Amino acid sequence: MKPLRLEVQGFTVFREKTSVDFEGRTLFAITGSIGAGKSSLLDAMMWALYGNVPRVGASTSQLKSNGVKSMHVLFEFQARGKNFRVVRKHPSDNSNRLEIQEGEGKWNLIADRSRDVTDKIVDLLGMDFSTFTRTVILPQGQFDAFLKSDIKARRDILVKLLGLSMYEKARSIANKRADDAHNTARTIEDQLEQLKLSSPDDIQKFKDQLKKTNQILDGLTKRKETLHTLGTTFTDTREKESLLKTLNQNYEDSKKGYKETQDSLESTLKNIEEFENSLEFVIQTRKDLEYNPDIHNELKVQLKIVVKREQLKKLNDKQREIKKNISETEDALREHQKNIVFKQKDLLKKSSSLDLIDINDPIEDIYQLLQEKQREIEKQKNQLTEYFLEEKKLSEEIAIHKKNVKNVQLEHNRILAKQKNIEEKLIKKQTEYANAQKENVIADLLSGLKSGDLCPVCGQEMFTMQDNPVEGLLHDLHEALEKTYADSEKLNEVFSKSISVLSVAENQVKITTDNLQIVRRKMGAIEEHLVNLGTSTNEIDGMITLLEELITNVEEISKLEKECRDLENELDQFNGLLSADTGFSIVEEQLNDLLQQINEVNSETANITESGIKKAIEDYDQLFDKYEEMNKKIESYKSKINDHKIEADTQKAGVVRHEKIVQNAEEAVNEVEQILKKLNADLKQKWNVTIEKDGEPDFEKLRRIMEAHQNEENENNALVGSLEAQLLQAQNERKSAVRMRQEIKDKRKTGELHKSLATELQSSRFIEFVQTEAMNSLATDTSSWLDRFTNGRYELIAESGDFSVVDRLNGDEKRSVKTLSGGESFLTSLALALSLSEHLPELSGLGGGMSLESLFLDEGFGTLDVESLDLAVQGLETLAGGSRLVGVISHVGELGERIPDRIEVIKNGNLSYIAE
Repeated sequence: MKPLRLEVQGFTVFREKTSVDFEGRTLFAITGSIGAGKSSLLDAMMWALYGNVPRVGASTSQLKSNGVKSMHVLFEFQARGKNFRVVRKHPSDNSNRLEIQEGEGKWNLIADRSRDVTDKIVDLLGMDFSTFTRTVILPQGQFDAFLKSDIKARRDILVKLLGLSMYEKARSIANKRADDAHNTARTIEDQLEQLKLSSPDDIQKFKDQLKKTNQILDGLTKRKETLHTLGTTFTDTREKESLLKTLNQNYEDSKKGYKETQDSLESTLKNIEEFENSLEFVIQTRKDLEYNPDIHNELKVQLKIVVKREQLKKLNDKQREIKKNISETEDALREHQKNIVFKQKDLLKKSSSLDLIDINDPIEDIYQLLQEKQREIEKQKNQLTEYFLEEKKLSEEIAIHKKNVKNVQLEHNRILAKQKNIEEKLIKKQTEYANAQKENVIADLLSGLKSGDLCPVCGQEMFTMQDNPVEGLLHDLHEALEKTYADSEKLNEVFSKSISVLSVAENQVKITTDNLQIVRRKMGAIEEHLVNLGTSTNEIDGMITLLEELITNVEEISKLEKECRDLENELDQFNGLLSADTGFSIVEEQLNDLLQQINEVNSETANITESGIKKAIEDYDQLFDKYEEMNKKIESYKSKINDHKIEADTQKAGVVRHEKIVQNAEEAVNEVEQILKKLNADLKQKWNVTIEKDGEPDFEKLRRIMEAHQNEENENNALVGSLEAQLLQAQNERKSAVRMRQEIKDKRKTGELHKSLATELQSSRFIEFVQTEAMNSLATDTSSWLDRFTNGRYELIAESGDFSVVDRLNGDEKRSVKTLSGGESFLTSLALALSLSEHLPELSGLGGGMSLESLFLDEGFGTLDVESLDLAVQGLETLAGGSRLVGVISHVGELGERIPDRIEVIKNGNLSYIAE
């Protein structure tokens, strides 16, 4: 059974309709907070299939959401290669049903009563509710139910899962396993003979030699520490020698810096003296220039008077020019006003038919009104043109789509007729195959009988025996039936595609027709709007031309009015200039002030001519430049003297600082020399004690001694490793010999058991034997998973129909699985579930056993540490690597992060919803 889709409504926390899609999934996690409703999704599946839920039993009415009248679950799943749909509702109101999908979207009823639905599900899946909750969906709190079930319950589950009807196949398997067991025993005997086992005396010799070598290593380790201490003293001495060399260099550098600072100070003081002498010289040179600032200023005033008189002359000329401009501007203004009146009359004449323009409105408003009307009409014209083109295009598309629908309908009818023929052929082949199967079963039952035995079918005594008449025919019928199935599946796919193509084609016709109606409605709306604008479809071009002429006329009037306003402003400016007498009074007043200044000074420059004034000013300007140059030099020398004095103060402080640095460097050199003297004495003392008496320390000699010591230590370590390996190999070989002898004994016993079973296959003990073999096989495969999950600690074994574990870390102690802790029990149950899901078809052979295509695990991961959780997820990924569906329910956040495909159940108050 493989889930495809689940839909719930009114079920526990899922009050509103909620659906989950499982198609395309392999390994996924259902996550969410505690109480969000994760387990309710599994409850919904089990209720849909069996009308039962583990935590409430058959009393499922209490699962109904608060405040709703009914709950509803729809579950689609795949089994035996076909899709099924089961629906349950409470109160039922005859809504429960089981259906099978026969075609695309076509569901045929199988059962419509609650009990019948459950019975059909049990037959279809090959397992009842109890088996289902121990193998496919492992509910919360019941994860280890199959592991810890009592012997009878576990055997009942295995009987249903394995389908124990293929006796002949089982007998063949028993014979093969007997041969395999005997062959394995012989192989192990050969291997045992090839082992060269060490005697106890040999093992004791390895131990004595190993002890002696370890004692030598201990002495070498102590010697190594002494040599290392001597080497450290050598290193410290060399470091101090290097430091002393550096300090001596620093001492010389500090003395050099002290002298350089003194030399810089003397140079700065000399520069200050030179700048002071230069300053005195420049001050005396400035005095010798004989520059008089008062005379210089008076000459500048005389020059301004000459300039102002020239300005008065220019102002008189400007007055005459302004009067001329006023006359010309008045003439132009009258001409523009005349043209405006003419243009307004022409505008009224052209627009009389529109009843749109009031000539008394501002020309800007008229212009804006005409432009808006023009843009609106042009917009409607453009839209109308686009709709005409679109109408033509859609009409052509409708004709093409209708033709396409007709062709698709003909192809669809042809496929439908072919599908009907295939279905009739399939029913015929199924009937022939079912009849042949019945005859084959009867023949198999009679094949082991001999004359005089009772017939197992009719109970009569057998007199004549016949060979199986349908054995070859059954194989041919099976192949023909499989081929017919394949042809039917292919045709179903073609038929589904045909329905889809036909639906698309008809939908295209409808969509295109609807679009055409929309376009025509839009065209009608535009024609109505044109009437409101005072025109129609036929007159629209003429209206646009008239509006363009009116807009041009308005633009000309607006331009003339603007030019009139500009001329009026210009005329006002000219009149203002003329009446305000701008500039005359100011220039005259400035001229009188300058004349007054000359009279008050009564200077000897008053009667100088204009050329003389300019010549005198040029001479004084040259003297002024020299005077200013002398002032700048004086300021420059003062600044340099001040800067050098500041620099001299800084250099004096530097001399004091360098003197302190020299003193500190000398003290540091003396201190390191004392330390180095002590280190050399200590080094010589250690060398004489450790290496040679009265000898001089030699670093290269010490390095050679340490290398030789390390080589000797390495050789002894290698010898220890070799001895330990030989000792371990000898001990392991003796243990392997014991284990192999026991394994030979076990294999021979197993071979005899299989041989005995093969002869008694049709007895009542066969089912018990198959169960035991299944338990042993499950235990062996489960142990391989468990070995990974517990790092080799546990092994699962099956004895007398029950499971036990062997604890490798506790002296191979064998104990019941019921003694495992919560986390250990979960990992063991997970390993068993993985083994059962992966090997059920193999265990059941070719009988009626079902392949477990799905596995759902509800919680239990919270008891695992991070490493165990990683191993568990790896096991689930391996199981889901094929075509299986594996779902995990957990609120453990780390588990959700390790599984990227997640269905999140989000809690919102008392309700929940799904987020994928």
